Amino acid sequence: MSTQQSDFEDELISETPIILSQPRDGQQLHLYQYVTRPHFRPYAAPLTVDYQPLNNELQMNVPVDASNFDASSEHSGLNGITLSGTRLSLKNNTYGIFLKQNNNLLLMPVQEAYQITPNHQHTNNNEDLLPYQQNENEVFQLQTVLKTVNYKYISAPATNRELLDAVNSTPIAFDIQERQYKKYFLQNPQLQFSQKQKNIKMQLDQLFKASHVLRLNQIIQVIKEPIDQILLNLTDLCWMCRGNFVLKSKYLMEQSLGRIRDFVIMHLNGFIHIDDGNITVDNQLMKRKGTVDRALLYKAIKQTPQEISQVLELDDLVEWKNGEWIFGYDDDTEFFAENQTFCQTYFELVKNNLAEMTEWKEKEHIKKSMIQVVRE
Repeated sequence: MSTQQSDFEDELISETPIILSQPRDGQQLHLYQYVTRPHFRPYAAPLTVDYQPLNNELQMNVPVDASNFDASSEHSGLNGITLSGTRLSLKNNTYGIFLKQNNNLLLMPVQEAYQITPNHQHTNNNEDLLPYQQNENEVFQLQTVLKTVNYKYISAPATNRELLDAVNSTPIAFDIQERQYKKYFLQNPQLQFSQKQKNIKMQLDQLFKASHVLRLNQIIQVIKEPIDQILLNLTDLCWMCRGNFVLKSKYLMEQSLGRIRDFVIMHLNGFIHIDDGNITVDNQLMKRKGTVDRALLYKAIKQTPQEISQVLELDDLVEWKNGEWIFGYDDDTEFFAENQTFCQTYFELVKNNLAEMTEWKEKEHIKKSMIQVVRE
C-alpha cells in the first residue's frame, strides 16, 4: 500500500516557510477590491482619498484613463472620476493575504475590506434635478431648497447631547430630516402627493416639512385643489407667510429662546410694534423694518442682550453693526404683492397666537406690558 501511494505523490521541489506577520507600528491592512476592473487594467493612483465615518464610505478621486475616454462626450471636461465603496462586513471570519518576500510567504491579517466601484453621482444628480431647476414655469427650485437641509449651522457645531436635548419652539412644527428629502422631492412630487396624501391639510404639511421656500403658485401646481380650500388650510399650517428662510436655531436652543426669535422676526416684519415697553400687534400688511432697536427690544421682552444676540446671529437674520442689528434676510415682496388679502386674513387668524408669544416664563413681565390688537 505504501509503495502504491508513493507513486501518486508529487515530487517535492522546494520548501518555503510561511510566516504569520502583523503590520508594523500598529497599522491596519485594508483590502480594496476593484470589481469592475481586471487585474491587468488597474486604475491610476488616486489623487485624493476621503473617508466618511458616519456613512461608512470611502471615496477616491482618480484621473481619467485618457486612452479610453471619449473626448467628444458631454462630459468631456471631466478630468477625474470618483470611486466609492463601503466597508464589507467580515463578521467573525478572518481574512488574510500572502506576500512573497525574500523567499518567504508572509501571511498578514486583513482588518477591513472594501469593494470599490465608480460613483456616478455627478451625472445622476443632474438628471434628477433638471426637471426642477426650470425657472420659466416657476416649479420647485431645488438649488435654493437644498440649503435648508444643510445641518452645519454654526461655526462651533452643537454636540450630540445638545441636539438631543433641544426642543422645537412653538408654534413652528415643520421640518424634514435630510435622509427623507429625496423621498419627497427627487421623485415626482405630483405623484407623491396626489396618490399618497389625499387630505389637503396633510399635503400642505408634507410640503412645509420638505421646504421652507414655498410660494403659493408652487403649492397650486402640486395640490390640485381649489384655491380657496388651499388658503383655508394653509392658514392653519403656516406660522408666518414669509417663510423663505431657514430657522436654524429651532434645533439648538430651548423653547424660551425660540420665542425670542419668533418675537423678533415679527417685529422686523412690522407686525409687532414696541413703544416704551408696550407691545402692539398689528394684523395689517406693513412695510418691513430695517433695524431693531436693541434697548427697546430688551425692555419689551426682558431677556439679556447676550441671549437675544445668540438667537439673531445664529439664524443669520441680522448683523450687529454700529450699535444696531441690521435686518439680514430677503423678503418675499412678490408673494405679498400678489396675496395681500390672504396675508391680512392669515394675521387676523393668528393675532391671538402672536400675543401669546410675549408670555415669557417670568409672568410678572407680561403684567407690566400692555398688549393691544390693532384692528382694521
